[in-house]
Amino acid sequence: VTPGLRSEDGPLPLDTPWSMSFRTHGPQKIDAMNCAPEAPCGLEPVTLKLHNPIEDDQLRKISVTPKPRYLEVTSVDNWGEGGQQILIEGQFVPDTTYTVRLAPDLKDIYGQTVPGGLSRTAVIAPRATIALSARSGTLPVQQRQMIGLESRHVRSVHVRVGVYTDDEFRAVPLAPEPNTLAFPARVIERTIPLTPSGKANWSDLVLDLKELTGDARGAVLVEVCAGELSPRARQYGAPPPVRGLFRLTDLGPIAVVSLPASRVQVLRLSSGTAVPGARISGDDPKTPGQRRELGVTDKDGLLTLPAELAPTPAADGSTSSPLRLTVRDPDTDDRAYLDIASGFLGGPAKADDKTGLRPGEHLLAQLVSERGVYRPGELV
Repeated sequence: VTPGLRSEDGPLPLDTPWSMSFRTHGPQKIDAMNCAPEAPCGLEPVTLKLHNPIEDDQLRKISVTPKPRYLEVTSVDNWGEGGQQILIEGQFVPDTTYTVRLAPDLKDIYGQTVPGGLSRTAVIAPRATIALSARSGTLPVQQRQMIGLESRHVRSVHVRVGVYTDDEFRAVPLAPEPNTLAFPARVIERTIPLTPSGKANWSDLVLDLKELTGDARGAVLVEVCAGELSPRARQYGAPPPVRGLFRLTDLGPIAVVSLPASRVQVLRLSSGTAVPGARISGDDPKTPGQRRELGVTDKDGLLTLPAELAPTPAADGSTSSPLRLTVRDPDTDDRAYLDIASGFLGGPAKADDKTGLRPGEHLLAQLVSERGVYRPGELV
């Protein structure tokens, strides 16, 4: 605005120039897309980022040629004001080049279209992949102790199964990440040929852990590595190994933890019946690194834990170390493990809490005296 501008409400003119700048939204375009010819994809979906957001009703104007089976185009970041991150899923075929196209009449949330349309090339490469059906779990001994392995462009796999002793498993952290664990001393290894077929060179395999371990009981670490790859996939290299941590047992220990007393009950997973005579041990807080025999379950499969062993939260909010119990059935040499943390107690009470609660207690109900109905104008 130049000097000399005079308003309707006053005689004084503007004596200094004034200015501001602003920027309009640019034209719609594709800012980024994976699966480019120089970096082809394997099995992952095609993703693209648009410069301007679009509403979900515009997704049908994004097409893929040739059209894969089960094609689905979704926006993953539309929270009511349009989305820019687009996910394109479907049964893509390896060694195939696809064209992703934005139609000319696709509109962004500002009403702008795409004159002439936009297109990008996506290349799906025959990359080798391997995946376990699960990475953790308990497999009862009375049932089939099997996990699945799915692979693409892989002609053989090398399987390692490590069987933990009780002492070795004590070093495994709570909620462990299998990829970070060290293998135990006892390891069984097998190389298994595969017969991939179809356009995706797909194959599946059932790993029988009972047969591989010789009907072992306890915790086992399973690792599968790709061996020989199909010729088309060799240029892209082998996929990383996959791991899983599993428990092979018929024992199902459960714990009921409270401030007055804590108990452990041992049941059979196959029948739900109690396991009398199961021996339970845990770390001795007075002698770190040493195990302490806690006792034997009664006819109902129950054992009361010593009060000093049950993990409890402190008034300052700190918690004692979790307690790992080892449960062993001497009749079958079966074993299971149970981790008990003070979090089971509902968390510590605050140090400055005026409710009179002890650490670990929390309010379930509160009794208040009755009073009359609140009247208009009264403060509540």
